[in-house]
Amino acid sequence: METAIKNVKKKKYSKSSPYLFVIALLTSICMSPALAEDRALILRGDTAAFEEVVSGLKGDLGEDLAFSEYIVDKDTEVSDIKKLMSEATPKVVILVGNHAMNSYTKLQQSNDKLDFPPAVALAALYIDKLVKKMTNTTGIRYEIPAVTGIVNLRSLLNSELKKVGVIYRSWMKDFIEENARYSKREEIELVGYEISGKNKNVAKEIKKGVKQLLAEKVDAFWIVNDNGLLTKDALIGGWIPSMQKAEVPVIVGVTSLVQSKFKFGSYAIVPDHYALGVQGASIIAEIMEEDWQLETPDVQQPISVKKLLNQTIFDSKKINYKEAKLAEIDEVIH
Repeated sequence: METAIKNVKKKKYSKSSPYLFVIALLTSICMSPALAEDRALILRGDTAAFEEVVSGLKGDLGEDLAFSEYIVDKDTEVSDIKKLMSEATPKVVILVGNHAMNSYTKLQQSNDKLDFPPAVALAALYIDKLVKKMTNTTGIRYEIPAVTGIVNLRSLLNSELKKVGVIYRSWMKDFIEENARYSKREEIELVGYEISGKNKNVAKEIKKGVKQLLAEKVDAFWIVNDNGLLTKDALIGGWIPSMQKAEVPVIVGVTSLVQSKFKFGSYAIVPDHYALGVQGASIIAEIMEEDWQLETPDVQQPISVKKLLNQTIFDSKKINYKEAKLAEIDEVIH
């Protein structure tokens, strides 16, 4: 298996160097003996997590595909992706991250008469909503269902965990209601506090939401992965000062938020990025078996997660837990 576009794997196409990418692409293709093989085009953001996803993909697909890889960011233009598609002629497109999804969506919408190969989206927020705007595209959700984190946390605690509070913006209402239904099956009540999309003082609203949910005697908080609720201002002005007073566990979905320096998240449940790539590879294998046709467009749930626990926060808040269960945690932070 040989990866094309070696010379630009860590570079981004920009207006200041309009020919660099094309030259590197053509040079790499001419040098690569993998042209006779079926080719997969990977569009991804430039992060270590996304590199892990790609490693899982490549490791599982073995010698079946040749890979072309291109770094996408907010400055990537539709014309860049269109040129890349024309040169690489992929049998399948793999979109890793929201920038990749957004760029590819714009390409499809501005070229609705073209036939696009199957695409698989990974490691992007709210994939199931985004693929509805796209053609011939499926993927795997990046969000871990609330019930997964809550049930895992419940098994760790010596105290009851029956009511969990969540603060969300109005556009997420359907997502919260869906998670509330899943949680109810485990006899867990998900109690929501909705913030209007018109509210500009998010930090102040977060403080109000935390206060109200604590008054309703929630046993824990679940923090949704919404960039609008996790800005620097929202964290410093809303979440962190509010949660320091809350003597209950806080479930987060971002590794950084469970670090001690934030004094915020006490328990994190996050995607296993390598396993996410392996799961994506299984979808691509099915597409290959169907002669490059996407037969099952339904978005899948992630099947593997990692659990992190900040023992310092648990101890400082006097949250009673089963120490023997710490052996089941992927990373315990002291």
